[in-house]
Amino acid sequence: MQPNRRIVWQVGGLLGVFIGAIVVANLAQPGLASSHLISRQVSWRDIFNFLRRPRQDKGGKGALCLLVPSDEKEPAVMWHDRPLFIWQGLEQTIGVRRAGSETVFWRRSLTQPGSTVNQIQFVGIALQPGQTYELLLFSSPMANQPVRWQPFVVMPSPNRATVTTDLQALTTKLRNEGANDEAIAQQRAQYFVDRQLEADAIQEVYSVSNPSAALRQLATDIPKRLCSSP
Repeated sequence: MQPNRRIVWQVGGLLGVFIGAIVVANLAQPGLASSHLISRQVSWRDIFNFLRRPRQDKGGKGALCLLVPSDEKEPAVMWHDRPLFIWQGLEQTIGVRRAGSETVFWRRSLTQPGSTVNQIQFVGIALQPGQTYELLLFSSPMANQPVRWQPFVVMPSPNRATVTTDLQALTTKLRNEGANDEAIAQQRAQYFVDRQLEADAIQEVYSVSNPSAALRQLATDIPKRLCSSP
């Protein structure tokens, strides 16, 4: 997404409210309440099949493509308040600012570019629920102006509390059943898929320290699907 930034400043707060209402609707669907939480047989391929949003032409090899947050017209809503930012492209430095502000309060550069995708974990004070932020991408560590920016929204507090409670219960249940880190990430990803929280589901895919061959393949296939011309 490119400037005019003024438009985003004016509507940033409204977007947070509007997107929050959508999240409430998703969480209120039958079968998605905490009392209905169950772990079930899922595969990473099932989760991959969920990722079907249309993409624009990315301009060929080396072109910038955002995975988290997604580079769609509407800002992605995320449960994660310390997101794992994921993108494909040559840009090696990112930053975060509040929508409507010129102050970049967090900035990091890659220590080693990824072979397929790049990722940097947000660290520091958690981002605030209900707030709209912008992920900035810079051409170099010394650059002052971003080459691109993309707004995203942290899920509003009431909705986020529900999801947090659900995930804690699900994780505890799986731990008690002897599940490993990847199995837990898989069930969490499916939970996010069920609620159409794509950015959160993708973060689970890339969060596992020692992924299986199937998960490594999925991590390779995701940018091929989302960053290719339709």
